[in-house]
Amino acid sequence: MDVVMHSKGMEDIFDQVIRRVTKQTGGISLYRRELLPAERVCTVFVVFDKGFRMGISLCAEEIFFTRLTQYMMQEDTAVPQDIEDFTKEYFNVLCGEISYRLFQAADIASRFKIPEFRYGFYKPENYREYFAVSYISDENEHVRLTMMRHENLE
Repeated sequence: MDVVMHSKGMEDIFDQVIRRVTKQTGGISLYRRELLPAERVCTVFVVFDKGFRMGISLCAEEIFFTRLTQYMMQEDTAVPQDIEDFTKEYFNVLCGEISYRLFQAADIASRFKIPEFRYGFYKPENYREYFAVSYISDENEHVRLTMMRHENLE
């Protein structure tokens, strides 16, 4: 079933969840702010394949994901594989919470695939931005959470 929910309602859910999960999981505070794209970024994303048919991506400066990983590992350093693994775990928690909150709002269960991680900006093929929310972290790192819809669903 393809489900569409008003973008403002979804944006509010995404905003509340990312702020809370990022603070709890990574010890990082996020503040809404429209930003210019950063140069050294990474992208983590998932595709929902049941209920809310959408994709979600989080594109942020590499240092944001490094700091998040170091906090989660309770270590001062992190190698690229650590950053990928812990970023995907963080994003899995984030998307699970988003899925739960969307279920509460619309009474529709969603399922998403395993998160994927890429260095640089990445947008899954055949997906188009539905809305995006931009943030700056408590250490001035740029972060952008995007909800995408498959082009065949528009």
